[in-house]
Amino acid sequence: MKNLLFISIAFPPKNDPECLQTAKYFRYLKKNGNLKIAVLTSASPTLYMPYDKNLEQYTEGIENLIEIKITENKYLNFLKRKFVPGYFDKPDSKTSFYYSWKKAAKQLKEKPDIIYSRSFPLSSAQMGLMMKKYFDVPWVLHLSDPWAFCPITQYKTEKEQAYHHEQEKKCFEAASYICLTSDKTIELYKNNYPEFSSKFLYFPNVFDPVDFKKNEYVFKEKIRIVYTGGLVENRSVSYLIDALNILKKEHPQVLDVFEFIFAGAMDSYNKSFFEKSAFRNLRYIGLLPYNEALDLQRTADILLVIDNPIDNPDKAVFFPSKLLDYMLMQRNILAITTLGGTSDDLLKSINAITVSHSDKNGLVAALLNIHKAHTEKDNSFFFRENIDEHFSADYNAKRLVETFESLLK
Repeated sequence: MKNLLFISIAFPPKNDPECLQTAKYFRYLKKNGNLKIAVLTSASPTLYMPYDKNLEQYTEGIENLIEIKITENKYLNFLKRKFVPGYFDKPDSKTSFYYSWKKAAKQLKEKPDIIYSRSFPLSSAQMGLMMKKYFDVPWVLHLSDPWAFCPITQYKTEKEQAYHHEQEKKCFEAASYICLTSDKTIELYKNNYPEFSSKFLYFPNVFDPVDFKKNEYVFKEKIRIVYTGGLVENRSVSYLIDALNILKKEHPQVLDVFEFIFAGAMDSYNKSFFEKSAFRNLRYIGLLPYNEALDLQRTADILLVIDNPIDNPDKAVFFPSKLLDYMLMQRNILAITTLGGTSDDLLKSINAITVSHSDKNGLVAALLNIHKAHTEKDNSFFFRENIDEHFSADYNAKRLVETFESLLK
């Protein structure tokens, strides 16, 4: 039996999108691999990763749990960002995690045979690099989003940009493999690091088969559209608001049939849309525990996706993890996304509805089409049975175990 060191600040029972992905991969690594797994994570509470008791089930089977306390405060973080430019450049606000690598190494009961780290936050990758250097064993690095070449990151200075490129390259040089979540991300990195092309592997975001429940479609009086997930800055509910304003003016009787429910973490900019909204059928119900978010999704007629607005489809490489939970719900999906990007390609393959951020009339047309299908009792429009097992946590954890084994021969 081999010893695996699993490194991730985002680890259950903490709850955020990356924590949930980490939880699903860990559960099935434990099931499918002949591995003794030590977990190196941050102690709770960790800022912006609330404790979720429902996720304790995902921590079963840890041989050696090491928790590093990260000291940070959201108000101090704000002041430091404002008055000390570059404070969080190395690489993020959770640097105290990887600064504690010596302390963490001493708490390991056995030397690892292989290391697997998951980022974001990027300090998890930096911890992986430190442990790789110290133990001199194979290291598999997972990036849930691009790092230095992230299309939505705005570097404030050339020095800051150079730092991230330097650190990313150091990690890529040291890692045996780099796992990325979409084909477009792999293409992006192959273009920028052709020397590491053979190291890049496709490991997508996944769903947990345990979360699947048969969910037959039943027509109700109202059409419920549900969004669960984060909204920050330009990834905003404003696109939907623009369409609703048109519906209110041109098709008020149609608008009255809809109800829109949002749940998840949200910044003050996006919360303001709900606080000021004149739409009684538009509600924000806050951040839900994972199981409650799944239960809410099951009540939907249509599940809504709002991606980050990215003009160039070649740079729209992100694979939102919520898409996998949505697929389990057996419902049609409406996405406001970059046409030709990763989300659009995936959703079109399952005949979902996609519109661009700039096409508010297209979104209005999509809502009218949903209303028409509801009026005509078109069950096939709303109910979707096919679930692609290639996105199963079980399937991909088996692939990851095979990757580990290839490095341990």
